[in-house]
Amino acid sequence: MKQFATILFAALVPLSAARAALVDVGSPLGQSTAVLDTSTGLEWLKLSATDGETPDQVFAQIAPGGLLQGYRYATVTELTCGLFAPQLGRSGCLYTGNTTDVGPVLAFMDRFGKSFDQVGLFQPMFVEGQTPMVYGEFWHLTRFTDAQLVDFDTQLVNLRNTQPADHWLVRQVPEPSSSMLFGIAALALATRAWRTRRRMP
Repeated sequence: MKQFATILFAALVPLSAARAALVDVGSPLGQSTAVLDTSTGLEWLKLSATDGETPDQVFAQIAPGGLLQGYRYATVTELTCGLFAPQLGRSGCLYTGNTTDVGPVLAFMDRFGKSFDQVGLFQPMFVEGQTPMVYGEFWHLTRFTDAQLVDFDTQLVNLRNTQPADHWLVRQVPEPSSSMLFGIAALALATRAWRTRRRMP
């Protein structure tokens, strides 16, 4: 009975993990270069993974056959509503805000590997070959007692495809279906029962 409970628990853990936090994972760029958001199923490349790269370089990598095929520029909703707000303890969408609870802010910045002091790129409506939209990542930390995020949703006139920037890149990670998880658990239980019967005199 104890083994049965263990197997059933193991089958249910992935379902509960769907409501969990961020998990560091590997990507084609190396180990721990991406972050999986288990609540949305989106895998985010860390900003440090593409540090110093230009939009042209990123477009080449996310194109079919490229190293990052399958990734794309995130949308503003995915970035501000799906990533920023939940991780920084806000409801709704976080476009501009400040907080005295800097712990989550520092942890978030550390996880993605940047100090968030330059423009970041996202794509509200992806148009192939065009420079993504600009998102300002200006964090102001004063004596580690307050933090402020200032952003602007606009196209910078002086941003060129050859100018390095931060890149918010994501890809959708398919989740195993609940029926598949229960199927695995049922198979494990059937195997255990079969082995038990074989050992019986």
